[in-house]
Amino acid sequence: MNKNKIIQYLNSKKNKEYSFLDILLEKYCNGELSKLLSKYKFTNIEIFPKISKNGNSIEMSLTYQNIAAIISLTDDEIEYSIYQLYATADEVNKNTLNLECSVEFSFEELLNLIYEKMLNHFKLKYSTNPTKNKKIYNTIATIFLLVPTIFIGIMVVLVLGFKYSIKLNFWWALFFIIIPLFLYTFLNRKSHKK
Repeated sequence: MNKNKIIQYLNSKKNKEYSFLDILLEKYCNGELSKLLSKYKFTNIEIFPKISKNGNSIEMSLTYQNIAAIISLTDDEIEYSIYQLYATADEVNKNTLNLECSVEFSFEELLNLIYEKMLNHFKLKYSTNPTKNKKIYNTIATIFLLVPTIFIGIMVVLVLGFKYSIKLNFWWALFFIIIPLFLYTFLNRKSHKK
């Protein structure tokens, strides 16, 4: 929704007449609502304000990992639902709670409550950080590259430095050169994938 329409609506009222919804709409327009929501570690935040003759509302869709919450605020009611992503409509409706608006309503307390419920949701699954995985793959790949390098270096020192004659069979080459180089190539490619 266009912020100008919301500002026009708010300008038509006196500050003393603001309901909690009007205060939230004002915070949405001046960016305070986005700042407040960014304090939490939501992975996705969407805000949908609505001004109409049938009544004003603001709806927020918040996601944390695989858990979502929808908060719908009207002039006289607060409705929120916490559910696993891709849940059916029945599951969302089953988890919907209604609160009546009162003078002492605190949106921050509601956000804290919802965020805590999302963190403690029994179906919460933490996704792994892809950059962390890439670093791990890159480190392991480097280790596998060092194995044949060190093995060949030791063989060169023994043969040239100490004049040893070393006869290696296929299995030595397989375990200390071929397999580590194959693993290095595989993990190095995996660490550079997007």
